[in-house]
Amino acid sequence: MARVVVISFTDDAAAEQFCIQLHNIQEAEEPMLPEAYDLGAIAAAHGIVEALIAKPTLSCPHPFRNGTFKKTEVFGWYVHATKANGRPCFRPHPLVVQNFINNMLIASGNNLLPALLDKMRNGSTTSPVDPSNED
Repeated sequence: MARVVVISFTDDAAAEQFCIQLHNIQEAEEPMLPEAYDLGAIAAAHGIVEALIAKPTLSCPHPFRNGTFKKTEVFGWYVHATKANGRPCFRPHPLVVQNFINNMLIASGNNLLPALLDKMRNGSTTSPVDPSNED
């Protein structure tokens, strides 16, 4: 199992800088310690941890033609509860595991990270989202 940490930022520029620096650190071939320290400073100064969410990494291997699903108490996932080979696996459908983040975003809004990374790769220093153009 993995975890998803949701951090909100009080400043748009700080949020974008956090994402850019984290991406650069993860993509670097050599350690980037000063940048890692800056990353922590940005998060501490402008970030608020809003949620810690369990992310499933194992999915049910059984065919889903028929079956019973049960919502787990701790994580709130719907899992396969039909007995297969004598006992239920209690794992979510493979598409739930594969599309976990997208499913979260569908319920809450658009993911701005791909646009930010595209702007960064193209050398732009402007924000990928202009709030004045919101619908």
